[in-house]
Amino acid sequence: MNKRARRKLERQQEEQNEPIKSLTDPWISMRSGLIIMTVASIGLVIWTTYQALQNQGVTFWDAFSGSLILGGFLWVIFIGLLLANRYIFKRHKKNGE
Repeated sequence: MNKRARRKLERQQEEQNEPIKSLTDPWISMRSGLIIMTVASIGLVIWTTYQALQNQGVTFWDAFSGSLILGGFLWVIFIGLLLANRYIFKRHKKNGE
């Protein structure tokens, strides 16, 4: 096999490995993710407060506190998955894969 054919074969193998690497790369930046989570949780708190006031006839503070708990759980899930992802990929890099 000559040098040109060997280089071509190496390039093809690198191109085949690129999609696998791109699956482990983040889709959006951390800053964008935090902004999206903040907007989503604030919107969820407002929406659930409004729905509780309209449908159940509870006081504003009861509806608002329940909505804050729901928004807080959204952040707990987000941070938990973020930490799990970092732990998994940290171990993944240590193994050399």
